[in-house]
Amino acid sequence: MALSWTMDKLGPMCRSLDDAAVVYSAILGYDPLDQDTVSWPMADPGPAKIQGARVGFVEGSFGGGDEELELLASLEQLGCELVPVELPAASSRDLFFVLSAEAAAAFDELTRDGRDDELVRQGPDAWPNIFRSSRLIPAVEYIQANRLRRGLIDEVDQLLAGLDVLVHPTQAHLVTFNLTGHPSVCAPWKMRDDGTPRSIAFTAALFEDTRLLAVASAWQRAGSYHEVHPDL
Repeated sequence: MALSWTMDKLGPMCRSLDDAAVVYSAILGYDPLDQDTVSWPMADPGPAKIQGARVGFVEGSFGGGDEELELLASLEQLGCELVPVELPAASSRDLFFVLSAEAAAAFDELTRDGRDDELVRQGPDAWPNIFRSSRLIPAVEYIQANRLRRGLIDEVDQLLAGLDVLVHPTQAHLVTFNLTGHPSVCAPWKMRDDGTPRSIAFTAALFEDTRLLAVASAWQRAGSYHEVHPDL
């Protein structure tokens, strides 16, 4: 089900990142029924070693406390070169109404025939009202936002091109990478005090999915976070 044609992404959910790489290699590629797909080979990245990988991080993105120091120290112990970076200052959230406009277009028929009234949630931030109000977004503002988005894509990709991966909390920078389309992979990290699981994300430059999976898989194999489960 489409929500935002330029931001929706497809990806496997697997027990490990090694498994994810296997599934990803089977599903990637050009689809003649989907004009947004491209023909791009999944080249063999060679031995999946994390030693020597340039890993970028935004200082303070993990809260700046002991956990952040613990994570960065563990990457450094694996032989990674830690590179502090700053993402573009432009507020990605100011451009996020692009998603609302595309979602309103995707559910246009639902809105026009009144079936959106049948949805349970009808608050100001619920999807039915987002679909309705997004019909009032000026076309000029939508086009200007996408022009700024194009610049954001180039700026972020230039930053990531100098890294093997960027490590960050799963939710951090989610809006930015939704807008720019850069590949990300999420993996279990550690448990919270209440026993619920946390995750971590790695992101790479455009079309560097293979290298991204190789480095992230090597990190995962060096630990055991993905083998830990909550007490039921």
